Amino acid sequence: MAVAPLLGKDTYLYINTGTLAGDGSGTWSEVTLAKDATLDQSKDEIDITNRESARAGYKATAQGLKGFKIDFDTHIAALGETPNAATALLEAAFYDDSQVEIVIAYGNINTGTAVPATFAVCTVGGGSESQPLSDAVTRSVSLTNVGAPIRGAYTTSTFTPS
Repeated sequence: MAVAPLLGKDTYLYINTGTLAGDGSGTWSEVTLAKDATLDQSKDEIDITNRESARAGYKATAQGLKGFKIDFDTHIAALGETPNAATALLEAAFYDDSQVEIVIAYGNINTGTAVPATFAVCTVGGGSESQPLSDAVTRSVSLTNVGAPIRGAYTTSTFTPS
């Protein structure tokens, strides 16, 4: 029997709109206007090639620092509409250089059922705004980790690290 894939529409992106605690607790608001999201986990490669490895004809490398970044597009609220708390917080954090806490969850964290999730403290980087004539206006958002993301599970907004 084939394993069913997780669908993008069944994943959730949340921002802590309450007090930042750094431990996964908080007041989580879904970024409801978010569209396509890309999670990028990277690791630097350090060149430690020396004469011994070079004589053998090979480079030598060591693992370096890890990075965690999530990029996504979000719709812009129409004129007269009030953006939700998560969208407003992201914009404010960009302009005042503050950090945000995010949760990327593989299911709704408010159902009472434990769902796998990743918690991270991030900075809000720059992005661009797209204003196509035949589509909705979107803004790209880039969130970059501050320290290590923590994997775990959420059950009714309670985070348990794994």
